[in-house]
Amino acid sequence: MLRVEGLRVAYGERVVIPGLSFTVAPGQALGLIGPNGAGKTTVIRALSGVLPLQGGTIFWETVPLHTLPPEQRARWVAVVPQGATLPEAFTGEEVVAFGRTPYHPWWGPLADLDHLPIARAMIRTDTQAFAERRVGTLSGGERQRLLLARAFAQTPQILLLDEAFAHLDLKYQVRLLRMIRRLLQEEGMAGVLAIHDLHLAARFCDQLLLLREGRALAGGPPEVVLQPALLEAAYGIPMRVERHPEAGWLIWPEL
Repeated sequence: MLRVEGLRVAYGERVVIPGLSFTVAPGQALGLIGPNGAGKTTVIRALSGVLPLQGGTIFWETVPLHTLPPEQRARWVAVVPQGATLPEAFTGEEVVAFGRTPYHPWWGPLADLDHLPIARAMIRTDTQAFAERRVGTLSGGERQRLLLARAFAQTPQILLLDEAFAHLDLKYQVRLLRMIRRLLQEEGMAGVLAIHDLHLAARFCDQLLLLREGRALAGGPPEVVLQPALLEAAYGIPMRVERHPEAGWLIWPEL
């Protein structure tokens, strides 16, 4: 269980997350939703250790992640960023192998024990075909799958995704989200996704956390959070929400 209590983050003297608490069970996905500037990326960066905490705690079960040095935290937490720049001359397998960096010095060779999680991560993410291909020959969606494989090669307990699919077309977004849902459940990891698209968030996330200016307006299952009044309070525009028996959630602004 990922347990975050009283998370407080600041940029200099400006407090951007004044105190946020939530939990994510193994095998489940929590979607961070809200307008630009709501604090979604800041929460991801704080959970990953990129931003120091001004207050609060982050636990995986009984392990206090907020107290661990970066190389140890990286064994528990993996991040899939949005549109990360990858070295185009590297092969797919070389990119995925970077996921093993927390387990040995980055300048050192891979150990025999590293090859199994690398191979397994590529099989699980269906990226074996990219093992010998140069990154420069791959599409955006294929590169994102390699980033996902790299994250799984870390063998983490927590997977963080920071708008990881925003620049991809809808086909790749749905394909990757389905893959992540399956892998979270099968591997027993907790997922936290910063995601703009409310339809995709409602469809693929077990829980949602609606943010505005670093504060939680609502949290819980999609049917609890996706209320017109709550969405209007967050986005500053009247919203319509309907459930369709086949299409799922339908959410749009009233113009």
